[in-house]
Amino acid sequence: MVCRTFVLYSQTQSLHLDYIFGIAKSLGKTVDVHIDQNNDPDERDSEMLAKKVIEHGMQGKVNAVHCCSLAAQPDDYIKEVIRLIKKAGGIAVFAHPAVSNCDELIPDFMAEGLRGIEAFYPGYNEQQTKNYRALAQKYGLLVTGGSDFHGAGSGREVNLGDVAIPDELVEKLKDEHLRGNKS
Repeated sequence: MVCRTFVLYSQTQSLHLDYIFGIAKSLGKTVDVHIDQNNDPDERDSEMLAKKVIEHGMQGKVNAVHCCSLAAQPDDYIKEVIRLIKKAGGIAVFAHPAVSNCDELIPDFMAEGLRGIEAFYPGYNEQQTKNYRALAQKYGLLVTGGSDFHGAGSGREVNLGDVAIPDELVEKLKDEHLRGNKS
């Protein structure tokens, strides 16, 4: 099941997720959510989604992507959301770390449950990808990546699938999901 949440945190968004999770549970389906965040410190969608996953008992059954507004939040709030993601059965991954420019905080975030780092990203050059892969290896983090595709007509010069991620890294991510969500 795929859904797209509203950009602004609101009672409507909360009810929207209640409705979607209710349908998914009744059909025994997982839910994929694209939280279309824009690096806005006023957005609290990741926190709200994690709380709703826990409330509905959907741990390990919800995939959320593009939770990039966390980078605009204070460090303590980021740590709180990482803990919630972990409690919700998720795998917290640091997306676009070169854009956030706060690599020194990775050990602090790991202490709260950070499990991965994005090393494959269309805005990275070869050296940045190499650096983030090495950082992931140093800290024992999963390596992830993606095209950051926002759809046709979005104004971005990237297409779905433009960024290749080695199959073995995808398998490691799947294994971590299964390991963390055994029921």
